[in-house]
Amino acid sequence: YYKKDIIIIGYYESNKDDYYRNKGIQKLNSIIKKDNKIIYIDTYNLLKDREKYFSNPNSYLPNHNGYIMIANKIIQKTLENKENI
Repeated sequence: YYKKDIIIIGYYESNKDDYYRNKGIQKLNSIIKKDNKIIYIDTYNLLKDREKYFSNPNSYLPNHNGYIMIANKIIQKTLENKENI
């Protein structure tokens, strides 16, 4: 039992050509998002622009700009909920 809020960072798109893995990621994210006991950060839609946030469009690892976007979202959510974290 934990009394503070928990932040969970969702999974982002595997790569644009991996249909079944991406459907699985979307399903997992929707299950996590439904839990009202956590603060969910949607990185799937945040990093949708693969050309901007991934150096290689087939890579699963974001580039520097992608990680900056994720970090900024974490900071934003933390500040919004700072009394409960």
